[in-house]
Amino acid sequence: MNSGCSVLAVTGGIGAGKSHVCRIFSSRHGIPVYDSDSHAKSLYDTDPVLLDKVRMIAGNDIISGDGKLLRSVLAAKIFNDASMLSRVEAEVFPAVMRDFYNWKARVEGSVRFVIIESAIFLAKPILYPMADKVLYVDAPLELRIARVMRRDGVARDAVFERISNQPPVDLSNASWIIDTSLGQESIEKSVEDIVASFS
Repeated sequence: MNSGCSVLAVTGGIGAGKSHVCRIFSSRHGIPVYDSDSHAKSLYDTDPVLLDKVRMIAGNDIISGDGKLLRSVLAAKIFNDASMLSRVEAEVFPAVMRDFYNWKARVEGSVRFVIIESAIFLAKPILYPMADKVLYVDAPLELRIARVMRRDGVARDAVFERISNQPPVDLSNASWIIDTSLGQESIEKSVEDIVASFS
């Protein structure tokens, strides 16, 4: 259980529309959003202990001459090495969790709940205790592919491979599901209903 205000995890696959849904929570309802992906990336630059632990797992060549993480080198190493990936995650996840709780303590104030946005939330049971409720954001496969192709300027095959490599999720842990293909009005109504449920 979380102390202070409640936490809603917003999750879903690549191209599903998580960030769009989170912007509605934030802009229309004033709900603070913690983007776990961007925060995890920044931790490599701000948490030298974490960076050193990852270096010990993945090797000295993941660090540049000026002491920064070479993200592409680390990504290439863990892409086909499940054991290394799990060891890196074992260091990164606790660091992100600590960072999230520190952030939450700073922003919660009088808000009814805060959001943690995480693509992998339902695939990683270690993260489950962070949230009181889970919103799964979804969309049809071809729409997700088209969105990512347009956003990242990459080929369809590359997007399909990324989606295929994402871990399976257990939707029984989701409190709500929003299908972003149903249009803006439907999304906004669903968000309003979720906000109201935290009243």
